[in-house]
Amino acid sequence: MPSMGFCILCVHGLSRLSSRVGPRGSSALTFCFLLLLVLFSCKSVSQSECWRSREALFRSGVQTLPHNAKVHYNYANFLKDQNRKEEAINHYKIVLRLYPKHSSALNNLGTLTSNVTAAEEYYRKALDISPQHSRALFNLGNLLRTQGRNEEAEVSLKESLLHGPYFADAYSSLGSLLADQKRHEEAKEVYLAGIKNCPESSDLQNNYGVFLVDIGSPQKAVSHYLLALRLRPNHHVAMLNLGRLYRSLNQNSEAGKWYKKYGHR
Repeated sequence: MPSMGFCILCVHGLSRLSSRVGPRGSSALTFCFLLLLVLFSCKSVSQSECWRSREALFRSGVQTLPHNAKVHYNYANFLKDQNRKEEAINHYKIVLRLYPKHSSALNNLGTLTSNVTAAEEYYRKALDISPQHSRALFNLGNLLRTQGRNEEAEVSLKESLLHGPYFADAYSSLGSLLADQKRHEEAKEVYLAGIKNCPESSDLQNNYGVFLVDIGSPQKAVSHYLLALRLRPNHHVAMLNLGRLYRSLNQNSEAGKWYKKYGHR
């Protein structure tokens, strides 16, 4: 509606001006108006190209606002999702050059670098800027776990959940870490807390099912695998786990059904 009003106002103004400037002035005014209309139409057509795809839109933002950290960050996230790692890293570094305290850019750089030492440094820098950054705490915890620094990893994952209690992946990582240390009761509490806080997480249901199989509760595991598949019918890992579990229970017809569904993924 505001655009319609503006157009009506322009035509009304043109009409009033034409009535005052006479025939010759009116022709010049009309010509200028039509020229302006053509120029803006061309601009609209060229601008519409930016909306043909998400990448074109993000790239247009970078070209229009090259000194804006936010547009580089959004484009870097898009490139990261497309698995174009080197390009994403380049744009995250531009973000940090423009805005050195961008904790999420530091965290995402850590996930993309293959150098473990550099990744840890990025995560810690992100946490120096934003100590409650649950993603950076989660990523740091997982990194420390791969290095066998389990106590530090546990602290980091617990802090991640403290600041992000609805972060399903953090529950799975902490539960798995505790289970690996044979701290089964603690692991069970973590998984159940995660299921309570993140009831829509199919991965968490599947991972809890794996945990139940490992501690000798296969029948309970079945219900959690099935719940994972109700939440996400194409959860192929849950299909495979369910097939293996039914096979171990000598329920071969059920196992075959889930293996077949997994094979048709």
